[in-house]
Amino acid sequence: MSRPPDLKARLFTLVLICAAGPNRSADAQTTVVNPLPATSQATFHHLPEGGGVLPMILYRQMEVIDESTGQSTGQTFAERMAHYGFLEDDAADLPIGFSVVPLEHVGGLKALSLNCAACHVGELHVANNGPVTRLRIVGGPNMADFRQFSLDVQASLLRLITSPGQLLRLLVNDGRLQPETVAWLQRLSFTPSGRFETKAGSPEAEALIAAVEKEARRIRQESRATSSKNRRRAELTPFKIDSAASFASDGSPAAVLDLFRNVQLLIAEAEYFLAQGRFPLTTREGYGRLDAFGTVRYLLFPHQSAELPLNGPASVPHLWGVSTKKWLHWNNNTNSTLQRNMAQSLGTGALQVPSGTHNILLPNLATLEDIAQQISAPAWPVDVLGELDADRVARGKTLYQSRCANCHDAGVVDPVSGLTEYRMFSLAEAGTDPQYALNFHQPVGTKPFAEALQARMTTLESWYYHRRDPQHPVPLLTQVAWSGGSSRLPVVWRDRLQTDSNAPVYAALPLTGVWATAPYLHNASVPTLRDLLRPAAQRPVVFMVGPRDFDPLNVGYATPADPTGIPPLYRFDTRDVGNANTGHDGPAFGAADLSDDDIDALLEYLKSL
Repeated sequence: MSRPPDLKARLFTLVLICAAGPNRSADAQTTVVNPLPATSQATFHHLPEGGGVLPMILYRQMEVIDESTGQSTGQTFAERMAHYGFLEDDAADLPIGFSVVPLEHVGGLKALSLNCAACHVGELHVANNGPVTRLRIVGGPNMADFRQFSLDVQASLLRLITSPGQLLRLLVNDGRLQPETVAWLQRLSFTPSGRFETKAGSPEAEALIAAVEKEARRIRQESRATSSKNRRRAELTPFKIDSAASFASDGSPAAVLDLFRNVQLLIAEAEYFLAQGRFPLTTREGYGRLDAFGTVRYLLFPHQSAELPLNGPASVPHLWGVSTKKWLHWNNNTNSTLQRNMAQSLGTGALQVPSGTHNILLPNLATLEDIAQQISAPAWPVDVLGELDADRVARGKTLYQSRCANCHDAGVVDPVSGLTEYRMFSLAEAGTDPQYALNFHQPVGTKPFAEALQARMTTLESWYYHRRDPQHPVPLLTQVAWSGGSSRLPVVWRDRLQTDSNAPVYAALPLTGVWATAPYLHNASVPTLRDLLRPAAQRPVVFMVGPRDFDPLNVGYATPADPTGIPPLYRFDTRDVGNANTGHDGPAFGAADLSDDDIDALLEYLKSL
């Protein structure tokens, strides 16, 4: 029997799509400035945290749609990871920070999983009149754009699920379907005129396509429900397996059910990214930044967060020295490395429900944290960037001690925990952008966010210890070890603004390895150290992020002298909410009245740290 011509575009052909890894530069060499032991480094690069971000079938075969243009890139995600800033690993098939995990909640579907190394291994590019040298910084901030990656995943999924033929073709290519289902599909054929027909007749095929298209329309509509009035109820629900039985006839019900079940599993795993269409993004995070607490707030408490915009992005911090810090994050809001890492896992693909069930792998988080605490600060690579001027270093050290050390070296060891507390400043004193701290201060209903966050994270932690495997609960000593030892117990989440709007909230951290951590300030609003040592009014208003070309003279990323031609994807505008480049200047910060020679000397010393 014949079918309308438009069905040809919706139906599948049994064609394999080849997968490829991220683009590799044959003319560049990689130097790891501060390597870990080989085994530890491999584990840090690829040990999964539990959650999945994208089914492997889609990672290797799905066509990437650029969310900003709505156009196809002609690449798969496996081919496009370098575009998002994820770093290639010469020793593995996947980029640094990625691995493959089977997801139990969707039938063991293999998915791409992301860990902390995706954002916490950086790279600087140096060209010295020859091939580019890639300076890899273990524990350094990576110029990765996780949000654009997730938005492109969403756009690509929406395009795919509204093209059922392409979706089903992927299932065939991946070998997930039963042989009987494939045999049933092979009975379908096209007429010379392009019309679709089956040799044996297949009303099931029409019913299947109609059902998948109906579900695709619903998901697309719910994903686009982004107005504040709709966000509260715009929660995605998965495909329903049982609905397949309503259109499966006696001719081939098993094949139709097999197809529909696999469609359901594929989209159920990807709903984390489909849900991101509901995030109220107002300030672009871009390369090297995330609005981490805004994301976690929205994932954990969507109904209480519907009116709050995501406009407090922060720079990815470096990891060396974390073993000695009592308080973590730019606003020193928790002492718990474990719960901090759990929150990060939720923000990058792990799933949870209010009862406590989740797929975060706590022992793996503990292993990754142990390795992170072994990371050493990167020393200035003289073989690539040249020797430092000893006279300038000495003069810069004198300037540093008189102008900078009273803040950045002012840590005090807590006699109880043995960990160091660093000097903090109020929003008024620091003068830097307040949005990050102010957003963290927003309550969840009637509860302070810090209190609500700690309660939920404790529930998730307790579930893993006691209810994940009730016959084999996690021993108490193991719980303490995973938590980072007794020095990080009891767990505390705090908001210094909760009791005093003028309380110290932003920390002045040690500057060891600071040369490798651009851009600067907590919101990455200053491209180089030289810019940071100038008055705020003289800092760049617009600059480029994303490219990794390192500027050793100014100590940071190179940016065009004329910013007007910077494409939106790579544009950082300090006039946007949350992006202010003010503060950390004037007499209180030792940066007033510095001559050019003073700045040169101070920069030379900072390179030596």
